[in-house]
Amino acid sequence: MKIIGSIIIILSSIFASYFYEKSLKNSIRCVNDLIELIKAIKNKIEYYSLSVDDILNQYTPKSDYIKQVLTGEDATIMYIDESVNKDIKAFFVSLGKGYKKEQLLLCEYTLKSLQDACEKINTEFSKKAKIFRSLSLFLGVSIIIILV
Repeated sequence: MKIIGSIIIILSSIFASYFYEKSLKNSIRCVNDLIELIKAIKNKIEYYSLSVDDILNQYTPKSDYIKQVLTGEDATIMYIDESVNKDIKAFFVSLGKGYKKEQLLLCEYTLKSLQDACEKINTEFSKKAKIFRSLSLFLGVSIIIILV
């Protein structure tokens, strides 16, 4: 019975680290999808002088997060600063309002903010994933030692 309990504790700690790592990867993917979307919006405004409605009608969202943002739902990306989430919300609220130069500056500002956040997440990803894997396995083993 103790062996079965020990196996369950270790497996649960491994699954916890797996799901944490998966959520980190999902955050990175969302940020990269947003960067692609904003670059596409910026390029189409700059070179084709298309309206924002035309640009967004041509775009098919890759992730559920972008679908939520485009429909106006309140969505946040985990593991990034709150200020970056506010920048993203402000970008989509003010998108299509103002002149072409204002829209381009808004795109550049939001892109810079997202690229900085993406670099930060990428550098911390490997550290956090390794630490969490080690910590969860250590906790699982220590619980087994305490129980046995």
